[in-house]
Amino acid sequence: MIIAMAVLASASHLAIAQPTGLEVGDGGQSRDEPVFFTADEVEYDRDAGLVTARGQIEAWQGERILRAETMTYDRNTGRMTAQGNIVLLEPDGQVLFADRADLTDSMRNGIIEGMRGLLAQNGRLAANGARRTGGTVTEMSRAVYSTCDLCKEDPTRPPLWQIRARVARHDSVEKRISYRDVTMQFAGIPIFYMPVLWHADPSVKRQSGLLAPIFGRSTHLGAFTGIPYYWVIDDQSDMTITPLISTKQYPLLGLEYRRRFNAGMLEATGAVTYDREDRSWKGHIFANGRFAYDEVWRYGFNLNRATDDEYLRNYRISTQRVLTSQVYAEGFGINGIEGTYARIDSRIYQGLRSAIDDDALIPFVLPRIYVDYAGPTGWLNSRLGLDAGFFALTRQSGTDTRRIAGRSTWEMPLRGSWGEQITLAANLDMLAYQANDLNRFPNYYSTQSAGATRVHPQVSLTWSWPWARHTETMGSQIIEPIVQLVAAPNVGSGRNRIPNEDSRDLEFTDATLFGFNKFPGRDQLEGGLRANVGLKASWYIAGTVVDGLVGQSYRTHRDDNFPTGSGLEDKASDIVSRVTFIPTPWMDLTWRGRFDNESGRRRLMDSVATVGPSQFRASVGYLYTGASPYISPHTERSEISLGVSSQIGPWRFGASTRRDIKSRHMVATDLAVSYEDECFIFDIRYQRRFGTTSTRDDGRGDTALLFRLVFKTVGEFGFNAL
Repeated sequence: MIIAMAVLASASHLAIAQPTGLEVGDGGQSRDEPVFFTADEVEYDRDAGLVTARGQIEAWQGERILRAETMTYDRNTGRMTAQGNIVLLEPDGQVLFADRADLTDSMRNGIIEGMRGLLAQNGRLAANGARRTGGTVTEMSRAVYSTCDLCKEDPTRPPLWQIRARVARHDSVEKRISYRDVTMQFAGIPIFYMPVLWHADPSVKRQSGLLAPIFGRSTHLGAFTGIPYYWVIDDQSDMTITPLISTKQYPLLGLEYRRRFNAGMLEATGAVTYDREDRSWKGHIFANGRFAYDEVWRYGFNLNRATDDEYLRNYRISTQRVLTSQVYAEGFGINGIEGTYARIDSRIYQGLRSAIDDDALIPFVLPRIYVDYAGPTGWLNSRLGLDAGFFALTRQSGTDTRRIAGRSTWEMPLRGSWGEQITLAANLDMLAYQANDLNRFPNYYSTQSAGATRVHPQVSLTWSWPWARHTETMGSQIIEPIVQLVAAPNVGSGRNRIPNEDSRDLEFTDATLFGFNKFPGRDQLEGGLRANVGLKASWYIAGTVVDGLVGQSYRTHRDDNFPTGSGLEDKASDIVSRVTFIPTPWMDLTWRGRFDNESGRRRLMDSVATVGPSQFRASVGYLYTGASPYISPHTERSEISLGVSSQIGPWRFGASTRRDIKSRHMVATDLAVSYEDECFIFDIRYQRRFGTTSTRDDGRGDTALLFRLVFKTVGEFGFNAL
């Protein structure tokens, strides 16, 4: 027989029993709230004032639930005793266990035997005995804490790591677990001892206090260490303060600030130090903010500045060589028109390579305005697109450019009666320029100043005819010839009139074969009558995929906008091609190439082959690029790369290396080993950069070693060698 009762008045304290005291207060319910409980058997001794319940007891008050095998409550003294497989389910999801609990003073004080707790984030806490004080503090003896699961085959084995302490204390007001006489054990073996240790309750997402220390060694700093302090300012903001002390340099002070707003966020990191060798102050600030003005518009900024790249590299802050700062505002769906986008911004660049970059030649943009509209599908599935923009670019020493640009695009796909695909398209570029100092960097024209306008219409017809065949034995084959005819006015060089700011780099591959413009920007436009021709073929058979493309571009007139070496300087372009071969899910090969149209000499070759399942995967690659017309000095590049990776359960391994075949020098080497399970992360990484691929300007190369241990919910320990 199961008996259910509601105990009022003094008996209501039965529901407030918290044997392990790992929760603040009473979970939101009133102490006078009725306690309900069910049991197989209930006895009440009126003379002695004892209420005794036995067998499958479940008592609850509000959101807190208590289960036990026997429970006795003395109404005269307010003492409650529970025994046998005690389970307490807290409102926040924590589950607490005990063998015996002797509680008084409305269950706020008491003694617990054999306490165990299942906390947030898989935290597990156990102690031989515990004392509850004031309903908020639990003091434990012979305590153990870990977030590791026990071994299923042998639960008696120690977890991967655990904290063992003579005394532990859990304060549910401060949300902190502290220990004394602490030993950290790994696989049951003590690895270090600390007299005092504390960490936040696993249910806490943020709490002020010291973070795990940083250790390391580098050529510039010598041995160094830092102890970050995390400061929770309020519910919306926090700050991390990191003083770094080294043997070769003066101390560095690092700061990180974060704040959330109702309509946005702000993040900023920075540091400052006094360099002992240069006898100068050095530092950096990286900050960004993004805020919503309404449902359509948002605005923000990025601020990235540093004293020099050596400082960033020596303190392992960043390997960037150009920093960009900007302020912007952008909108989506302007005036309720779907497909519209607008943006206005201003940008400032900082070059960090003191031996190469000249601040006077680096531009700043104020302003840059861009508006775009992508229309819906219309008549015969046609689509219309419009955009317009303006920018003003200024240099201290060099070309200053102002440009207004507009573009309209129209496209209509059609299907022929025999299965051919026909796409009609039109493109209209309208640009107006005003530029000063064209005879200086980066244009070096003979004219000093010029104003120019350009209207450049283009029309195209793209025709393709996929031929497909499928058989039981040979699978499916598709052969698709593609011809694109483009008509536009001849452009010519435009030298001495039109500045070139956004089209100074061009890579001609199979990916850029088809289209109106092979230049990446609009300052250089492709003109004349031309044909882009390609043949695409695919074969699918029994899980095997073979896909390839070969093509070439032809024009009736030479376009001297394309420099020698680009592959497009002649009437007939270089031949571009690509082949992808996937014989099984665990093997794929991709090859790309570009070859001289007359001699067949290679100008670009990029191939990668990857073999193996996720448990062990290997790759080999080869890259060749001819002398680039955009880089001085013009040198060839010929590299081979090898790599392996493996994932076996929680373990991950990776290694890669690159070598320059032409110079017979190594380029880069990377090694990585990591392990991660529910409670622990181990990560070690090695990086070596050689010559010009390193972050050093002197070409001597650099090495980095990172070693990291993460004990989840407790802390992270790492070592850097640079």
